[in-house]
Amino acid sequence: MEVLPGVRVVRGPDWHWGDQDGGEGCVGTVADREVGGKVTVQWDNGTRAKYRCGEEGKYDLRVLDTGSTGTTQWMFVRNVGNLVVLT
Repeated sequence: MEVLPGVRVVRGPDWHWGDQDGGEGCVGTVADREVGGKVTVQWDNGTRAKYRCGEEGKYDLRVLDTGSTGTTQWMFVRNVGNLVVLT
């Protein structure tokens, strides 16, 4: 899984870290990524931690896209072969 630093994220479908992110709906920024499906997130509440982004088939995060239309779109990031697919 390649989620690049700078991408804004929120809790994903496999989240089980309590309110480490500041609570439901809070946003963070990917600060670093590792080979093997983990990323480091700097949450807006000041917490910094590592999360699964494909490791063990688990996705602790979703990419947040606020798009130019002004509506928030939630996307899952999945690794399909050599492609990163936003669905």
